Amino acid sequence: MKVLIANPAVKIAIDGKYERHFLNAGCRFSWSLKKEKQELPRYAAFPFFLAYAAAVLRRDGFDVKVIDGAALNLTREEFLQRAIATQPDVILFEPASAAINAFSQTAADLKKQTGARIVFAGSHVTTFPKETLQENRHVDFVLIGEYEMTLLDVARRLRAGESCEGLRGVAYLAENAVYCGGQRAAEIEDVEQLPPPARDLFPSYFNSNLGLYHDGFCQHRPAVQLHSSRGCPFRCNYCVWIQVMYNNGKHRCFPAVRVVDEMVEAKEKFGAKEIYFDDDDFTVRKEHVLGICDEIERRGLKIPWSVMGDAMATDEETLERMARAGCIGMKFGLESANADVLKRINKPVKLDRVRRVVNAARKVGIKTHMTVMFGLSGDTPETVNETFNFACNIEVDSVQFSVATPYPGTRFYNELKEAGRLRIDRWEDLDGANFAVYQPEGIDPHYLEHFIATAHGRWLRHKMRNPKWLIRQSSQLVRLARGQGMAGFSYRLLRGFRMLVETHGEKTVRNNIGQSRQRTVAPRF
Repeated sequence: MKVLIANPAVKIAIDGKYERHFLNAGCRFSWSLKKEKQELPRYAAFPFFLAYAAAVLRRDGFDVKVIDGAALNLTREEFLQRAIATQPDVILFEPASAAINAFSQTAADLKKQTGARIVFAGSHVTTFPKETLQENRHVDFVLIGEYEMTLLDVARRLRAGESCEGLRGVAYLAENAVYCGGQRAAEIEDVEQLPPPARDLFPSYFNSNLGLYHDGFCQHRPAVQLHSSRGCPFRCNYCVWIQVMYNNGKHRCFPAVRVVDEMVEAKEKFGAKEIYFDDDDFTVRKEHVLGICDEIERRGLKIPWSVMGDAMATDEETLERMARAGCIGMKFGLESANADVLKRINKPVKLDRVRRVVNAARKVGIKTHMTVMFGLSGDTPETVNETFNFACNIEVDSVQFSVATPYPGTRFYNELKEAGRLRIDRWEDLDGANFAVYQPEGIDPHYLEHFIATAHGRWLRHKMRNPKWLIRQSSQLVRLARGQGMAGFSYRLLRGFRMLVETHGEKTVRNNIGQSRQRTVAPRF
């Protein structure tokens, strides 16, 4: 039986030259980036759930093909043509909330052209399984939560010509349009039962350039993305994967030997010049991190690596060991610098701890990147500026500013919905790079959109008055030139220049996100 793993690109034109390109499967935080229409996206997340699912199916004898149209920047027509050519029996999609309408239309077209069974998975349909099936009659099955093993159960039943009745984690409509919800499948407690992601199948059956998956934070290219763990013990109210996909389950780790085996494979088979651990939280368990460092050093593996970590559970000893084993970069989330807001969102981070972690990382040569969100529970103009000022004055190397976005299934979304403060005209507006889709308690949503449109440029102008920061960035640019060549070096300079000349006000917002937010298909659930 032939199974197609599908991730179509979702784009909204800004003008004749530019478009908003959405980050779909593989991205925890749905947002769009502005780019030229023919340009490859500067950021592409590796879709781990899809890749684990492909590996699980292939291990069981299924004929699996992949088309990641987002990484390849395929047009809708190109994607459909390539998908139809695979003659699939089953097609798996993992639509983010912002992509649900576009994915649905593509799925409907493929259903008509191929007759394949359509399977939807991911956080959006986990939150709205019944509504998804009722609104999209061409979707045959919805998989709830972590879905790799559930997908295998469904595929086996279909291959045997059997009904999926009674399978946990599977929802569908019976012939009489009765909703058959299926109890959520148990979390994958032993993640070792998952084979390594089928990286050789990505981004597509006709293009095997794994280097198309890239995070601009990485300092070498190609940088292959890996997981060393799944989940996070913290319970921030906005975090969609932890609450929805993992159902607030345990933090689970892969053994250090397996992790380093994948690092070796990435280097030797896929030509990786850097490894990026895109965990939910790489540094949350000290013994796990030190075990990986020990295994890297035991084998004498020489390859730089970077991580998505945190400042809550990381200490100086851990950073020193990471640097000794080859770590050169760490991302972490601050989100807010206001103690009351941090308490409201249930993020147990202390600002003094953040400063210590940043300073310790700088001393051992680990580049730092901090994420910040404006418009969180309890935010006001004063707390937003407090957070921005903290971001300007801490010694991080780079930042990401975004609008807090209430994704369906999170406590943040439910709290706003119960209070009647959601303002979602269409799912595509769930875009943390551009839109405030709710009425915060103490702040105007338009203020947030204007603030985010100019925040990066203002931050960079402030940092450029700091000689020590400039010297550090100069050394990192040298490393970038060595790791990515002059193309990467020139792109980083150009991006910095664009941030510097960024203008204020309504014009900036329109240029970033287009002239209007016209209503298309409004959410009804």
